[in-house]
Amino acid sequence: MMLVTQGQPHGFRQRILGRITFDSMLKGAQKRDYILHSDKINVQDLRGYAGVITHLKLDEAELSQLEELGVGVVQLVPPGDMFRPGQVVLLDGQTGFIRILHRPDSESNSIFATDRCNSRCLMCSQPPRDIDDSNRIQEHVRLIELMDPSVEYLGITGGEPTLLKDDLFVLIAKCKDFLPKAHLHILTNGRMFYYESFTRKAADVGHPRLTWAIPLYSDISREHDYIVQGQDAFLQSVTGIYNLARCAQRIEIRIVLHALTYRRLPRVAQFIYRNFPFVAHVAIMGLEVVGYAKANLDLLWVDPFDY
Repeated sequence: MMLVTQGQPHGFRQRILGRITFDSMLKGAQKRDYILHSDKINVQDLRGYAGVITHLKLDEAELSQLEELGVGVVQLVPPGDMFRPGQVVLLDGQTGFIRILHRPDSESNSIFATDRCNSRCLMCSQPPRDIDDSNRIQEHVRLIELMDPSVEYLGITGGEPTLLKDDLFVLIAKCKDFLPKAHLHILTNGRMFYYESFTRKAADVGHPRLTWAIPLYSDISREHDYIVQGQDAFLQSVTGIYNLARCAQRIEIRIVLHALTYRRLPRVAQFIYRNFPFVAHVAIMGLEVVGYAKANLDLLWVDPFDY
């Protein structure tokens, strides 16, 4: 399914979030939560909507009227059926990109919390960027507010979500309040949980359905540290797992299989069994040949005849 398209923006420069609707006759304050998708434009009916998406090319008078009403529009959007009522989309007023951020009929929704990471895993499928994206927290909060409150599963990923620090706890608390049925699955390298005070803050949010998914790539510290390209990463992640357990947090351990991990898999399984009997789940993951994995394929590829 297509999740991104592009049109021609007009009347706004910022980024707008809203739920998709095909109803041009919504009333009252609820309109501010909605982005209207329509090819039947009656400009005066659009007052109060967060934005408008249309396949049409509007004339200058219509664009001028929309601008006066303070309603941003993305016009000349390619035809298709990617939009559904209740989806949460983001309109970019500078590029005209439209991104679907939440699909109420899907169990695979996630929030991409940050581009930043404190590891550089050799097989990372989403290479981090060292940028200041702290201002995105407001968008994440707004996204949660707009999601269908009956959603049952939501992932939080990155980058490394714990680098948001206290803002991550804001997101978790917002999920607790606005998505009461959702199970949160947060992908993290676990290194920030080395710090007991940080771990306690995470636990104090009190989300009842939260799993921290933490990778462990070897039972030998130097091998794990090499794979994640982080000094003392093994010590920090292992200590973090124990700190989370002390705070009664649900933990998943993840192992990505490739040439640097598969040979010691039985020993890693023994290590987990003996040292982390409290974990709720162990996931053995396949290698995604994108990002850093593609660049490092000579290190990571396993010859199918080499067993």
